[in-house]
Amino acid sequence: MTNTTYYWAAEQINPETEEIVDVNRFDTLTELIAHTEADPSETYHVALVMDADERYWSYVLDGTMMNYFRDSSGQTGSRIPKRYADEFEASSLSAA
Repeated sequence: MTNTTYYWAAEQINPETEEIVDVNRFDTLTELIAHTEADPSETYHVALVMDADERYWSYVLDGTMMNYFRDSSGQTGSRIPKRYADEFEASSLSAA
């Protein structure tokens, strides 16, 4: 049986190249938001990550989180769990 874990990720981005410079993991979205707001000069991509047999991402784009995870090739995976969708919708990152 596969052990599935979820975590929030803040991918620090080089604004000139759009390359990922660093990735920080957080158990809660509140912790991630505190980290990313600590230095407003930094650029971050935010995602909910699912680690199972493979790694899958659900990115936040323009205040909206994708409803489904995608793998590294862009293939759609499973739907994000409701508790993470609710956590995002209640956060300051949500456009809702």
